Amino acid sequence: MLDFAYIGDLGQILRRKDNWEAAFSVVFRDPKESEVLIGRLAGFRQETMHFRPLSDHEFLYLTVACQWIVQCLDHAVDGSNGR
Repeated sequence: MLDFAYIGDLGQILRRKDNWEAAFSVVFRDPKESEVLIGRLAGFRQETMHFRPLSDHEFLYLTVACQWIVQCLDHAVDGSNGR
């Protein structure tokens, strides 16, 4: 099911209280930070879908945001708390 979700949909899934408490709080820890990040990523997706190129600043933000998500997932999988 998640294979067919847009990033904006994932933000809604993440924010749902039962989902957050059951799974995502261990991964991301801060719901507000996660919500802002997912919202920005959804905006970037929308812009690129309409053939608007990203600025260097937007591309850097996108890169760092993706690295943050990967780091959160890595820490959740290996059990470390290095954020």
